[in-house]
Amino acid sequence: MNKKFAVSYKIERFPEDHIKDEYLPLEPIVLLNNDVKSEIKIFKPPAPIKMYRKPLIIEDSFRDKNIFYTKTQRKYRENQERIISDLICGIILSELRTRQSDEKLIFFIASQFATDKVVGRLAYLNLPIDQVTILFISRSLVDLHTRNLVYPYDYRSDLDYLLENNKERKTYGPFPDDGSIGLLRTFYMTFGNEDFYPAKIDLFTQGLDRRIISEIKNDIENDYFLDENTQSERLLGLKAYTRLPIILCDCEEKIRIMLKEEAP
Repeated sequence: MNKKFAVSYKIERFPEDHIKDEYLPLEPIVLLNNDVKSEIKIFKPPAPIKMYRKPLIIEDSFRDKNIFYTKTQRKYRENQERIISDLICGIILSELRTRQSDEKLIFFIASQFATDKVVGRLAYLNLPIDQVTILFISRSLVDLHTRNLVYPYDYRSDLDYLLENNKERKTYGPFPDDGSIGLLRTFYMTFGNEDFYPAKIDLFTQGLDRRIISEIKNDIENDYFLDENTQSERLLGLKAYTRLPIILCDCEEKIRIMLKEEAP
């Protein structure tokens, strides 16, 4: 029996009103939804975390102020991404400890930053592959400007190819498919409807053989991304839509509500 979860997160904007403070608060949150209770849980760091804002090396004090400001912004986001990655790993371990013996856990994780931060941590956990499947799902067009589907000397990107073939409902992948060493395999999903952009799904494949990866590909097309199990979700930064699992869309909607409530 499969038990499905969705994981999303809210990354705090750079707090410009704290520019005079020595430390900046790091307060990202992670949301967990499931298909049984349809209950969204919120996870935060167990104790307050702060980032030192002042220059750590003397050269920073004499560089262009805009460069230091940009550098501080980048570090602020990267540190939040590390915290989010740790929280996600903790959630997966917690659910594995309480799973029923006949349950297979499926995690749909929003992919809105470099997945290597999460993937590297997951690799150290040596998760039981017979008990958990982890899928990183993107709704950003940037992640579709890859070159897995097109020929090496083709002028197009994978996004161009997928849009040209979007009239057919199909799952492409995995990429790479040659047994290369790696912790992720990429799939692309088209929906047979030109109103929806394709979706990109990265499967965490540590310990998985070709047979299991093929079975998961079949589940993506015939279960996880069936029309009745998905709904339209707006692409990041674009007035266009794709289709994502409903429980993940619910998490994304919860985050949008939180952002509106926090807006000045």
